[in-house]
Amino acid sequence: MAQKLEFSIRKATPDDAEDLIGLIKELAIFEKFPDGPEIDAKTLAHDLERKACFAFIAKYNEECAGLALYYLAYSTWQGQEAYEKKYKRINLNVLDWNQNARDLYSSLNAIDLSKDEGWLVYRFDEERIKKLALNSDL
Repeated sequence: MAQKLEFSIRKATPDDAEDLIGLIKELAIFEKFPDGPEIDAKTLAHDLERKACFAFIAKYNEECAGLALYYLAYSTWQGQEAYEKKYKRINLNVLDWNQNARDLYSSLNAIDLSKDEGWLVYRFDEERIKKLALNSDL
């Protein structure tokens, strides 16, 4: 008799932090940033507990198979609060060479903001935030 394959997706809890960190590290290797993740399971569990971020975890035959980690971002045009909670938008970040993810998002009718609206993503990392904060000439 064929084995029944079980696939599930559920909201992650702080108890899932170790599994989530493992998936984050796998993703970093895939994205060619193996030394990228600095977060540890304890910090992630704390951040999930205090709702600084949220996550879904996918399991296939009880093995971790994927994650979606998200956080709230405020839009000055549309307010802060997906469908059930009446969120106004979901922003996705994807590397330009990750065609599988880009094709998936396109198949789900996501808008390519860089192509359709000209939006580019910029970031201030920790070092740049410090320099920005200490630069009195700004």
